[in-house]
Amino acid sequence: MPRSAFAASIARKEVIGLGGATFPEALSRARLGDPSVGEELVPLLGDARPEIRAEAALACAQMGYAAAVKVLSRLRKADPESRVRIASALAAWKLGDADAEAQVVDSLGDASMDLDLRAEVALALGEKGHVEAAAVLEELARDEEAEEGRRTHAVTLLGLLAQERSAPVLIALLADVRLRPFAAEALGRTGGEGVEATLAEALRTERYPEARAAEAHALVRLGDRGAAPMVVRFLGTESSVPGGLELISKSGKLHGAAIHGGRLGKLTRVRQGTFSCGEAGCMPGTGAALNISALGRLRGPRRLVVSVRSEKGGRLQLGQSAFDVAPGESQLSVLVDQSVDPSNFPVEGEHVTMDLVAVVLATEELPPPAPEPWDAGVEK
Repeated sequence: MPRSAFAASIARKEVIGLGGATFPEALSRARLGDPSVGEELVPLLGDARPEIRAEAALACAQMGYAAAVKVLSRLRKADPESRVRIASALAAWKLGDADAEAQVVDSLGDASMDLDLRAEVALALGEKGHVEAAAVLEELARDEEAEEGRRTHAVTLLGLLAQERSAPVLIALLADVRLRPFAAEALGRTGGEGVEATLAEALRTERYPEARAAEAHALVRLGDRGAAPMVVRFLGTESSVPGGLELISKSGKLHGAAIHGGRLGKLTRVRQGTFSCGEAGCMPGTGAALNISALGRLRGPRRLVVSVRSEKGGRLQLGQSAFDVAPGESQLSVLVDQSVDPSNFPVEGEHVTMDLVAVVLATEELPPPAPEPWDAGVEK
């Protein structure tokens, strides 16, 4: 179905919500992200229906249609409807009308503003560092009925605003597995009473790798010295901690009783065969291998952890384990089997640069949570 036909079908479905009046196709196309619709939005700024004028104003900002600024600047001052004035001020500000900023900030005190527009205003202000938006962003972050993307955006902005007053809200959001990484990252910026202890306990029992990474980074940002041992413990598991090796390196804890390593470009005694090394690390070539035993003699099962980079994606084989490496930075780990010669651990790669290399003690995954008793839902 062509985009215009699809947009028209949406418009027909919106009729009921507008009391029988037709929803403008231009707004439907704007919702779909059609970049060519900007010029068609301007006439809607004069629609008799305030809800259409308000949405058209926000759509102009969404489409980046700067030609609408003059009309929007007039509406933000003269429209009889509060919601249209606020939406127009917000849109005009986003499109470059600096004089509208004060009106947008003041609108947060308008008790008559609907929740959706209030959220739009708070998100926009938060992006520009206005701490006045914190209270509304906290409300949005807590709203379990709000769209998840908006909630995560609100949590992220609370971190950027770095207000200790937001810490209790963010701590409560750690219970939501979807928001936990964002809340942990934000807490690392806000700080506050009990934050380090809460994050430390969360990391100690964290089963989700992305959340582990966020909690660990937050603790290191806050200067918590107990974070490094917990990161090392999880580096020894198969699930690991994304970016954990780089984090440990930056914290200065790369050498210790349970972890040994460094940057491969500087570890000449660890490299065997051909490696092409530069500032970004080393790319394995003919007969490349690692002398893992030269990194340190750890007793017991070990895990090799490597941070890698690839411009367009590539492939890396560590021992018998092969990995497809996505573009950008990533971290790989393999269990070093007792039957493998640690002094000659083969490495083969294509379009992949190896940077940090470390050996850690292999550790068990966290046990799964105890099953909850089955509830048949029958009243006794």
